[in-house]
Amino acid sequence: METGERRPIDFTGIPNTMNFRLSNAIIGWISLALMTTALADVEPADYEGRDLNGGIPIRLDTPRIEPVDPDNMTPAQSQALSGSIAQRGGLMNVFGTIGQYPEIYSRWIAFAGYVRSGVDIDLREAELLICRIAWLTNAEYEWSAHTARALNAGMTGAEILMIAEGPEAEGWGERDRLLMWAADEMHADAFISEATWNGLRQFYSDRQLMDVVFTAASYHMLAYALNSFGVQLEPGAEGFPDNAEITDMSGGRSGRVSKVHAQPSPLASPRIPSLSDSEWSAEQRELLAPMQAERGSVPNIYRTMVQNPDLYIPRLEFGRYFQRESTLPARERELLICRIAVLTNAEYEWSAHTAYGLDAGLSREELTRLKNTDTFSGWETNDLALIRATDQLHETAFITDEVWDTLAETYSEKQMMEIVFTIGAYHMLAVALNSFGVPLEDNPNRFADF
Repeated sequence: METGERRPIDFTGIPNTMNFRLSNAIIGWISLALMTTALADVEPADYEGRDLNGGIPIRLDTPRIEPVDPDNMTPAQSQALSGSIAQRGGLMNVFGTIGQYPEIYSRWIAFAGYVRSGVDIDLREAELLICRIAWLTNAEYEWSAHTARALNAGMTGAEILMIAEGPEAEGWGERDRLLMWAADEMHADAFISEATWNGLRQFYSDRQLMDVVFTAASYHMLAYALNSFGVQLEPGAEGFPDNAEITDMSGGRSGRVSKVHAQPSPLASPRIPSLSDSEWSAEQRELLAPMQAERGSVPNIYRTMVQNPDLYIPRLEFGRYFQRESTLPARERELLICRIAVLTNAEYEWSAHTAYGLDAGLSREELTRLKNTDTFSGWETNDLALIRATDQLHETAFITDEVWDTLAETYSEKQMMEIVFTIGAYHMLAVALNSFGVPLEDNPNRFADF
C-alpha cells in the first residue's frame, strides 16, 4: 500500500443485528427525542439478548463501581465534586463514579476540562469526533451525553444518524468526512493515515490537529472506563437509536474493526516537528524547564506536545499520575503499558517503557513474550489477566466479567480503576505518538530488539 493511500477499514465479521433503513418520520422522531430534555415518558430500550460486539452487551445493567452518594461523601470527595454538583445541579454518574477516588478524578477532570472546552476546534466538529468514537466503542453513556451536545452545537438529527453510518454516508461535507475517517482510523489503527492527515491539514493548523487527535483519543479512553465500570445512563436519557436496524455494517458499531498496521513505526519523518532548544518560545521554555532540570534533556514527546501549550500541562499531569503515582505495582503498570504499545504499534512508547519495565522487574524474556499477540502461554494467572484486560479493552472497549472478577481478587476497586485508565491513557498517547510521528530517542529499544 502506498504511504498516501487511505486503507479501507474492514468491518467484516461484525454481528449484523440491526438494519439502518430509516423513514423520514423515524429520523424526525429521533431528532425530537434527542433534543428533548424531559424524557421521563420515554420507555428505556430493552437490551436483553442484544448481541453486539461478539456477545458483549451494549452496557452493563448494574455498575461494577458505584457512583459516590452525594449525601455521604468524604471531605476529599466533596472537595473534588462540589464544582460539578454546583454547575449541573446534581451529580452525573460519570463524575460520581470516577469521583470515588479524588486523586484520579482531579487529574482526569483537569484534562477533560481542556478537551471539553479548551480545544481550538469548532464545538460541532469536536462532538462529531466524540459521537463517532462513542458509536465505535459501544459507549452508550458517551453517545447519550454527546449527541445532546452535538444537537446544541448545530448538528441535525439526520446527521446524528449519519454518524452511525460512518464516513462514507451520503451528505457529509469534506471536512466532516475527513474527521469521520480520522476517528475510524484512530479507533482501528491508533494512527491517522497520510491521506486523511493531509486532507485535514487543509482546514487545521498543527496545534488544531493535536486537538483533533486528543479529542477523539481521550473519549476513546473514557469509553473504556464507562463501559468497564458499568456507568449507567442518566435517568430519562436516550441511548443508542433503537428504532433503526443496520444492514450496512461498513460503518457499524463494532467494538473493534480489523486492524492492519498500514503505517511505518515510527514515521520516516515527523508530521509535527520536535522543536530544538533554539526554537522554543519563552512560554515553551518555561513549560519545559522542569523537565530539562529533572532529566538533563527534554525527550521528543515533550518537544512535540509543548507546541500546544494549553494542552501540555493538563495532559502531562494526567499522564504523570498513571506513570508515577498510581497504587499499582510498577511491574504490573509497565506490563500494561508495554502490552498496549505492542497492540497499537507504538514503538516510541515501547522504547521508553521497556526500559522502565526492565527496571521494575520485567525480564527480557517476558517483554519478548508480550510482543506475541496470538498466544498467552507462560504467564502466571495475575499477569495473564492483566494482558487479557488490555487486549479486551483494545478489541472491544470492555473488560468481560471473567477477567474483571479475576483481577478483582487481587486488586482494590481503586486499582481496578487505575488499570483501566492506565491502558486507556497509553492507548490515547499511542494514537498521538503515531499520528504526530514523534521520532525515537537516541539508542532506542526497537520492537526487533526483543
